[in-house]
Amino acid sequence: MKRRDRTIRLLQAGDEATFDKVYQQYFRLIKHIALTMIRSDSIAEDIVQETFVKMYENIQNYNYDESFPNYLITIAKNIALNKIKENKKYVRNYDMDEVASDSKFDEMEYCSELLSQIKELVGEDEYEIFLMRGYYNLSFAEIAEITQTNISTVTNKYHRAVEKINKEIKL
Repeated sequence: MKRRDRTIRLLQAGDEATFDKVYQQYFRLIKHIALTMIRSDSIAEDIVQETFVKMYENIQNYNYDESFPNYLITIAKNIALNKIKENKKYVRNYDMDEVASDSKFDEMEYCSELLSQIKELVGEDEYEIFLMRGYYNLSFAEIAEITQTNISTVTNKYHRAVEKINKEIKL
């Protein structure tokens, strides 16, 4: 039995430790998805919470042919789209009151600029793989599943991206 299948079965059985592990593993990925759609940290947090609640409530209907990360991403995107329909002001706009009160905004802005430089340097495919591996801490197997490519392609693109970044960007 695959590790993913075992995880799904434990979730279906209501195992709280497995739920916590899945939550920790995919939290940053789901939050990133939410933030790319709705530029409000508090609403993105709500989307993350709703995503995991909805996953937990519907895990009995999980299709084993589907990638589990894609399953979570689909739930998050649907919840975000519903939020957008409810309140269009959050679409790709920062909630300025929230930004003004956020002491980490300068740090976020710096990271955003750095990530933009990296994206320009390595290209879209390598950038996505670099983020999934380096930031979201997904395994190469999970990335291969999400991108629907083989593991060797994923590892090659990741290592090429790291080489380009190390060569061009001094942190």
